[in-house]
Formats: sequence, structure tokens, C-alpha cells
Amino acid sequence: NNHFSSTDDTFINASDFTILTNNSNTEVHELSIIGNETIKFLPIFLCKKLPNLHHFRANWSPIKSISRSNFRDCNQLTVLILNYNEIATIGGETFGDLSQLRHLELKHNLIKSIDENPFKHLHNLFSLDLSENEISSLPQFAFQNLSFLSRLDLKFNKIQALPMPLFCQNTDL
Repeated sequence: NNHFSSTDDTFINASDFTILTNNSNTEVHELSIIGNETIKFLPIFLCKKLPNLHHFRANWSPIKSISRSNFRDCNQLTVLILNYNEIATIGGETFGDLSQLRHLELKHNLIKSIDENPFKHLHNLFSLDLSENEISSLPQFAFQNLSFLSRLDLKFNKIQALPMPLFCQNTDL
């Protein structure tokens, strides 16, 4: 089976983030890290060690931040789920290498701010969940270039007003 899950350090060494240290890393397609209190940061260049990773899930961990270096070379990744963590911001180039991503969940984090057009490279994205965060405003071009986006969840945030024309290129919403 090409699926690994960890609720402890069975496959993930949290101190140096040596991921699945055996030689068959190219066979791993799905990786789940659930409820690991020792993981505060994702590994840099995650997909260098797991080049065929399609689904990555890291939930219920105190992950503080994410950056483009975490996802560099993740050109096979189609599902990214980072729910119930402590992520506070989404930088403009965070998802720059995830051109095949179709499903992104960042619900129930501490996201307060989103840089201008952080999802611009996600041309294949059809589902985006930013619910249950602390987002108070959205940049005007936050969802530009997401022509396939058909599901956007922003519930339970602190959004007071939406800039115009926020959804002008999102014909499937």
C-alpha cells in the first residue's frame, strides 16, 4: 500500500524531519500526519524525498507557518490538507510550485492575513477551504486565475467587506 499515516514518530522523526528513510520513497503517494504535537514546521523540500506524493495531510499539529520551500518540486501534489494547525499567514508565493493542486484545505488555523493573489499558480484548483480562521479582509485579487474554482468556503471568519471585483474570473462559483 502506498499510504502512510503517523500519529506518533513511527515514520516522521520530528527532530530532523527525516521522512521515510527507506529507499522506496518514490512509491509513497499519500502521507498523513495527524495529531503529532512535536511537529511545529513542515520539512523544507518535502517532495525531494517523496517525488510522487499526490496527497499530503498534516492536521491537529502545532504547525506555525508554511512557505514555498515546503512545497518546492511538489508537482504531483493534487490534495493538500493542513487543518487544525496554528498557521497565521499565507504568503504570496507559498503555493507557487503546486500547479497540479486541485483541493486545498486550511480550515481552523489562525490565518489573519492573506497576501495579494497567493493562489495565482493554482490553475487547476477546484476546491478551497479557508473556513474557521480569523480572516478580516481579502485582497482584491486573492482568487484571480482560479478559473476552475467551484467550491470556496470562507465561513466563520471575521470578514467585514469583500473588495470588488473579487470573483470576476471565477465563473464556476
